[in-house]
Amino acid sequence: MHGFVVSALPNWSENLDLVAKPTSRKRLLPNSRDTLFVPSGRQPYGHVTELRMGLEAQIGHQFSEHLPFGNISHAWVLQIEQEDLFFFLLSSPGQTHVLSVPQSPDGDSSHIQVIEPVGLDLKHSTLAATMINDHYILQITESGLFAYRSPQDSLLVTKWPSESRATAAAIEDTIPCAVIASRKNEHSAIELLKIDEDEDDGTVSSSPIGKPVQIDAEIISVAIYRTSFLVFVIAGTSDGTLHIFRVSPQNGLELYLEHDISRDPNNLEALNACEDILILGEQVRPEGPVDLVVLCGLRGGSVYALELQVKQDCKFDMFSCYFLVGQLTLI
Repeated sequence: MHGFVVSALPNWSENLDLVAKPTSRKRLLPNSRDTLFVPSGRQPYGHVTELRMGLEAQIGHQFSEHLPFGNISHAWVLQIEQEDLFFFLLSSPGQTHVLSVPQSPDGDSSHIQVIEPVGLDLKHSTLAATMINDHYILQITESGLFAYRSPQDSLLVTKWPSESRATAAAIEDTIPCAVIASRKNEHSAIELLKIDEDEDDGTVSSSPIGKPVQIDAEIISVAIYRTSFLVFVIAGTSDGTLHIFRVSPQNGLELYLEHDISRDPNNLEALNACEDILILGEQVRPEGPVDLVVLCGLRGGSVYALELQVKQDCKFDMFSCYFLVGQLTLI
């Protein structure tokens, strides 16, 4: 197979990451394409750029400068089918903003507005959010776990104890379950919650699976992933260590292995802290292992990759790990 250059994006940061992702499980329009999220600009003034419908996407809407969107750290696009809307959840330090975007095939952006939906936590940073079964939003913030179905039917699921603060979270929406990393009295822990919906009255509740696992260093990133054989969780800590857990239906998180990210003697140890984790590329072979790539965005600006094999007996083989450096070209 041979590739050829289609286009290159200039003025990118030194170390890059990207992901192509559809806005929902079902494409809205026959000719719609996946969205490409890429970093752009140079440190320390980088941004995340969304490229839609190819590299020559048009800006759909611009908000006035007085709106507090200058320090957005994470964003989620959630389709609210019963209201023919998209919700854009924008997380910034200490608060969350929500945009209401109509599902308009003609590109009309006149009705995009900032809203404050009752039932979502807007007073804290959002750590994870997703749609569950296409009919309610699950939001995890520093203060708790919340569910939102409609303005008339908003449900508070769980609030963390006052002395505890969530530092990272991830959701597996097909089960569904959530993994929460928290800090309490200078101690960090990670736990697994099962999300349940009562079919009779529609209420949503959460319950722990197993006991929380204590970790010495602060947990700053988590990811959860489901393969053909098992569900596993990866947690990154402030000391540059990755903790890989298998999920047991009875015992919750079972620590399988710990991996220290290779340290560059020219860098401070803190620069190897894993700020973000992305799990890519399940390749299922007949009667063979599942191959996965785990990408870790490090505090120092580099991307660290691990290649994992998940065998049918639910054991891991880590057969290579390396730093990703250099300039990226689209082909």
